[in-house]
Amino acid sequence: AAHGTDHGVMGWVCLILLLAERFVHYSLLYMARKQRVGGANAIFTVLVCLPLFLSKAFGLLPVLFKPVLGFRMSAPSFKLVTLLILTFGYVLTFMWQSCDCYEYSSFLSQEVGHMTYALLWIVLGGLSLAYNHPKVRKKHQLHEGILLLLGGLLSVCVVTFGSGGGIFFSGRSMMNQTAGGAGFQQYMKDLQHTVQAGIWATAGFMNVCIARIGVESGLPVLLATLCHGSMVMLHGHQANELALLGHKLHAYTMITAGIMRFLGRLPEFSFFLSLAATLFISSSKCMASWANAYSFDPISYFLCTVVITAVLWSWLVFTCTDTSRALKAERTEGLGNYYTSDELERRFVSCSKRKGKAKLIDVAHDLALELGNGHATAPEGFHES
Repeated sequence: AAHGTDHGVMGWVCLILLLAERFVHYSLLYMARKQRVGGANAIFTVLVCLPLFLSKAFGLLPVLFKPVLGFRMSAPSFKLVTLLILTFGYVLTFMWQSCDCYEYSSFLSQEVGHMTYALLWIVLGGLSLAYNHPKVRKKHQLHEGILLLLGGLLSVCVVTFGSGGGIFFSGRSMMNQTAGGAGFQQYMKDLQHTVQAGIWATAGFMNVCIARIGVESGLPVLLATLCHGSMVMLHGHQANELALLGHKLHAYTMITAGIMRFLGRLPEFSFFLSLAATLFISSSKCMASWANAYSFDPISYFLCTVVITAVLWSWLVFTCTDTSRALKAERTEGLGNYYTSDELERRFVSCSKRKGKAKLIDVAHDLALELGNGHATAPEGFHES
């Protein structure tokens, strides 16, 4: 069926490119180990030059996202994430195209609205993994707030245009109850979704304000997830029973993600937020109608969504993590490793270690001056580099 639509063809092309990129990547790792024993060969040279060329081509693009993310992604990670987004983006639009979802009158507010939210949550979950160290949590708070603010305002625009005006649908007001004719009930159309999008923007504003005064808190995200989960659970109408069940599962997962963020468990927060995103897309009107038309068992349908999300999330986290750069945190010693981006590690983690060591030297120096005769040397074991 994918051959019948241009989106399906592009989905296959992106999937082949993704598999080819991974094949070259793992082949390079295998052949690099063999080079320690033998000499270089022509195949190895070609395989090295091709990824280097692609990395150079993608090397400048991550700079465009640095103001929002707070750091510059490495070219290999950016390349992999881009290919994944393109692949699943075309798979999703192929489903829309093959099921005639573009013909729905509510396509923009329903399908694009679901996709906008899901993309925001997936990016937010990935961002939290890049800031998974106690010394960069306040920096994470600021850029998390920027993402929430931008994503929330974007969702307000999508709902407003998708519903034919959103809260600005008609001229009817408290002072003019007859605008639009008797029985006209379209005033404040889709207020529920518009306000919910505003809740995410409000959480972003709270995050930015809290971050600016140097406070570390997961309260804004918890507030947004609780409001969002409550709204979705109170949804009494969906396209079918499968969509209704999917929305409820999405709500439970979203609230769990908010609790994980409030507790400071960023890896768990990232996973549950990514799962909430995929459940949200799979329970949209178009996707749920497709699954219902093909008589999918509801539980099996959403369990497949969970399995696919868990496998992809685990694989992507492992692939984008340099295990040789594991970090420890003093206040959580013995609780496992932490990882952050190269740039954040250089700017905040490694730099703070040097500053802490220099500060300890200064304190020891002042103490020696007070106890001695004004002549002091650094205590044994402390030498500036």
